[in-house]
Amino acid sequence: SSFTFDGQTISYYDATFIPLHNQQDELRLRFKTNFPNGVLFYAKGTQNNDYLTVELRNGSIFVGIDLGSTPERPGATVIQAGSVLDDYQWHDLAVVRYWKNISVKIDQTVVYDESQSAFNALDLDGK
Repeated sequence: SSFTFDGQTISYYDATFIPLHNQQDELRLRFKTNFPNGVLFYAKGTQNNDYLTVELRNGSIFVGIDLGSTPERPGATVIQAGSVLDDYQWHDLAVVRYWKNISVKIDQTVVYDESQSAFNALDLDGK
């Protein structure tokens, strides 16, 4: 799908009727902006605080993911990639997760990390 946003617009998928329970995910975005900060993608679940976020902070991509947290074991992982992405040029982003292994590719730069969560699946059941 292709969307154009004006800084006030959102698009959402309603997973409240058919929750997503995935052990692997792939999210691809192509974007251009001259704003250094903004939320590009946000999804959350109600079970064990699962979430996936993609944000632009000071011109860099930050991917936050939590496959589930417990009081004994917080599962939040944040991956930073790229810089000067607020240059109003097209940038290609791919976030790929298989179990706990996560890769974030922005243009030609790839960053790998592993989730700190005690769980393996991303459970999303909200908007």
